[in-house]
Amino acid sequence: MKDLFELLTKEIVFEEAVSYFGDKLPLKPSEFYKLADEYRNKAFTVSGYSKIQVLNKFHDELLKAIKEGTTLRDFKDSMNEFLENKGYKGITNFQADNIFRTNIQTSYQVGHYRQMTSPEVLRLRPIGSMTQ
Repeated sequence: MKDLFELLTKEIVFEEAVSYFGDKLPLKPSEFYKLADEYRNKAFTVSGYSKIQVLNKFHDELLKAIKEGTTLRDFKDSMNEFLENKGYKGITNFQADNIFRTNIQTSYQVGHYRQMTSPEVLRLRPIGSMTQ
């Protein structure tokens, strides 16, 4: 029974989502929008912020949320503390929700897609149109 409890309470990290988001390069919006559409999925930006230090903090907090399961409230509180210490106005509830959900959900969906289309999974469970 102890083994079952340990298995059920073990921290699980969604490696594919972590890999996808962790590989993104934070860029200023002006640089991000110069990229061809096909390369934007390799970059990360937040509208309204142009300092790399701030963009890196957004990226780090979002990556932490994907790795550790921190909440939207944790993300907003941490970002607001950081931004206010740097002389910025904090992010609103709407901004926090938009930034958090967009990036977390995209990372999870890419992670799920990578899992579903891995050769091992396709061998065991072919998914018709995805393999073509």
